[in-house]
Amino acid sequence: MKTEPVIDSWDDAGVEAGPGWHRADGADRVTAVNLSQAEEAVLGHIKEEEGQTIEVVSQVFACSQCPFAHLEEVKLHQHVEKVHPEEHSRVLRSGGNGAEKPLLPSSTHQQPTPPKALPTPTQAHTGPAGAHTCSQCGKGFGWQSELIRHVRTHTGERPYDCSQCGKSFRLASHLAVHQLIHTGERPYQCSQCGKSFRSASDLTRHQRTHTGERPFHCPLCGKSFIQSSTLKIHQRIHTGECPFPCSQCGKSFRSASILTIHQRTHTGERPFQCGQCGRSFSQSSTLILHRRTHTGERPYRCGLCGKSFSHSNSLTLHQRIHTGERPFQCSPCGKSFIHSKSLTLHQRTHTGERPFHCSQCAKSFRFASNLTKHQRTHSG
Repeated sequence: MKTEPVIDSWDDAGVEAGPGWHRADGADRVTAVNLSQAEEAVLGHIKEEEGQTIEVVSQVFACSQCPFAHLEEVKLHQHVEKVHPEEHSRVLRSGGNGAEKPLLPSSTHQQPTPPKALPTPTQAHTGPAGAHTCSQCGKGFGWQSELIRHVRTHTGERPYDCSQCGKSFRLASHLAVHQLIHTGERPYQCSQCGKSFRSASDLTRHQRTHTGERPFHCPLCGKSFIQSSTLKIHQRIHTGECPFPCSQCGKSFRSASILTIHQRTHTGERPFQCGQCGRSFSQSSTLILHRRTHTGERPYRCGLCGKSFSHSNSLTLHQRIHTGERPFQCSPCGKSFIHSKSLTLHQRTHTGERPFHCSQCAKSFRFASNLTKHQRTHSG
């Protein structure tokens, strides 16, 4: 009886050769994985509901050059040809095809009477959407491997430990990428610019900066993104969700990285230093922009008038002069603006807000520039 494959690749499932896996010397396959007791406890109900014992085994074709693996042999061939062309050429010269049959599991498993209707091959691999349900929160998954990974968010289990620094990870693939920090190895190189990366997924994301591909689309506003994680953060603009609170002031943020940057306003940390003038910044992106004041680099060019800018946002704002786009509208009066900051300043004419206070006479102003002018009356 065919059983549902547990993983589709190491990158996605976080599985690598290690305890619970069996690999032949020099072979390019991995075959079986053991679940922890905590995972078995949460997954146990699946066996009862389906009326069969789930065999947590998969026949996987794995790359001998890197952690990539896939259930389909042809996908492994495509990977080797694209990512490891030298190895691909060597295999062709040797007359081989670079793949053998996957190893059989080293242990036997119970094979009870199969259910009346066996799933199709597609269903066996993925199952219907939500076929595998978490017993703790009710969330459904199409892949059993997805459920296995999800279970660890409840148990808190991080079974993969770095032998050098002791840091633990939920997924073996995360540990594998982390360990490259210690070795300094960056095995994935961009063929267009030569930049190297620690993981295949990092390289894939980088290559989209060359191709312009932005495959992740927001269904609410149509904006596109290079990474799915960036789309997820963007969607919180629409939902208003800010799940990352600051422990010092209580302010909440859409992402952990934005929270980290905010926390530096409390600590005063400015870890990014300019090598030319010594000035420090709280964000790496701010340092990159600052460096352009030294180099004079203006990499963002308007295709209509030829004017160049040091920052992509500046180009976007400039292009609205040509298009006439004014996307920021005041709800009380309907007036529109090119820039969100211009709208914020304008709205103070409606609210009466005067957030800039003189420390000497307590007079308040709507704009920082007006406060600066006023303070000169005190200094003479």
